[in-house]
Amino acid sequence: MCQFLSAIVTKNDVYYDVFDDSHEALIKKHRLNDNGNNPDFVRVEITHQNRDISNTNLDEWTLRVDQDYTPNWFDKKEVEILMKKELKKVFRKYYIINAELELLKDKKIKILKDSKIKTMENSQVSVMRENSQVSVMRENSQVSVMGENSRVSVMRENSRVSVMWENSRVSEMWENSQVSVMRENSQVSVMWENSRVSEMWGNSLIRNNYEIITPNKDLKIRIWKD
Repeated sequence: MCQFLSAIVTKNDVYYDVFDDSHEALIKKHRLNDNGNNPDFVRVEITHQNRDISNTNLDEWTLRVDQDYTPNWFDKKEVEILMKKELKKVFRKYYIINAELELLKDKKIKILKDSKIKTMENSQVSVMRENSQVSVMRENSQVSVMGENSRVSVMRENSRVSVMWENSRVSEMWENSQVSVMRENSQVSVMWENSRVSEMWGNSLIRNNYEIITPNKDLKIRIWKD
């Protein structure tokens, strides 16, 4: 399985997608000619030694070649230096660490760590880590994974959270907001209107004012465990 940060390296270029680690998707997107056992490109991955993609210490990231054959022009050490330069660009553009923002609008962010955002509008965050907080998610905003002590105060409109882990919390869900999966000690405090939780596991719970809803309880129609 491809891991972050996956890339395709050719003799003159490097291709990657911060939000899609599929080598085959990159090959198709850039119309590269895959000659089977003799391709003129190399599938690589620059990965953190502990798979902690929120860690920005470049010394802890190493290059892995994800195919058996490599062309004569390919130099692993040189490509590792190149990929670390690209990774540094990714950190600057797609990581928010130890920051406070009034508004995150029309942006795609890979990592939100130990940061506070007052309002998200039409934005996507792949991973919220540690003590990150979002006051309001609006419109089509999305968070793929909430972990550790991350918090969202209010989800509105069509906002989405895919997975809540560990001690993550959502205080209020309104309108058509959705959480796909709640795990471990994650909590949702209040759900209104058409808001929805699809799956609950572990010690997750929905307080819903004075009613406690857990994975072992017969849930309401709009909240269920598969």
